[in-house]
Amino acid sequence: MYQIYGEIPYTDTTDYLINSQLSRMPKDQFLAKIETDMSEAVNLLPAAYRNTERIYPNKMTGYLALAKIKMTLNKNAEAGLLLQGTESAIPKDA
Repeated sequence: MYQIYGEIPYTDTTDYLINSQLSRMPKDQFLAKIETDMSEAVNLLPAAYRNTERIYPNKMTGYLALAKIKMTLNKNAEAGLLLQGTESAIPKDA
């Protein structure tokens, strides 16, 4: 959304009173928050797929999304390290 609209509100709570008064967050600050959130989320994802249909994200898809965010922030070296780690985890039958 920020790529289309620029500065957008960001929330980390479900409290509707707080969310109703949010203001727009600068792009760099927004991306830093998203990077932190994704880093925490990757650690909560399972390494294996939940079922054979592969419709739920696993740790590797989380790393891919995190690498994309890091590339957006021009942290290409960090993104490269993340992606190198995922290469060995790709099943040979995929």
